[in-house]
Amino acid sequence: MDEDGTWSLNIAKLEEAYANAKVKPSALVLINPGNPTGQVLDYKNLQDIAEFCYKNDLVVLSDEVYQENIHQDAKGFHSFRKVTLNHPNTKLRDGLQVASYHSTSKGVIGECGRRGGFMQMMNFPADIVAQMTKLQSIQLCPNVDGQLMTMLMTDPPTGSSETKYRAEYNRSEER
Repeated sequence: MDEDGTWSLNIAKLEEAYANAKVKPSALVLINPGNPTGQVLDYKNLQDIAEFCYKNDLVVLSDEVYQENIHQDAKGFHSFRKVTLNHPNTKLRDGLQVASYHSTSKGVIGECGRRGGFMQMMNFPADIVAQMTKLQSIQLCPNVDGQLMTMLMTDPPTGSSETKYRAEYNRSEER
C-alpha cells in the first residue's frame, strides 16, 4: 500500500514482489475497502490490479464486505467484479477469475452478529462452481436471520417500505 498515493496498491511494487516470490502465487487477495484504514481503491488502480492479475494468471479473491462503511464523501466504492466486467480488454473480461464476497455482518446498521453473505464467482470452470455450491449446500441449519439480512442487502425494500428502510439506514450512519 502506498500511503503517499492515497493508500493505493503500487503496481510497480506488486510486480517486484511477484518477481521475487520464492513460490509462484496463484491468487491475490484484495480487501477493498480496507479495514482498519478505511482506504478505498480508485477505479484506475482496480483496473491496473485486474491487468496485473490477468497477465500473471492469478485468481482474485475480492473481499468487499466493508463497502457500506465508507465515510468520506469524496471516495466512492467500485466493486472489483464490476471493474472487471467493464474492462476494455475483452480477453481479461472473459478470462480473469474473480470471487467477490459481501457480508451482512460488517454493515452500518448494526448487523454484527447477523451471519449472512454471498460470494459471486466469475469466469470459473463449471466443475469448480459445482464443488463450491456443494460445499455450501452441506452446511447444516443456515440461520434464518442471516438469510433475511442477505436478502435485504441484495434486494432492498421498494415502494413505501423503501422510505422507512432508507430513513433507518441514514439514521444509523449518523450514530
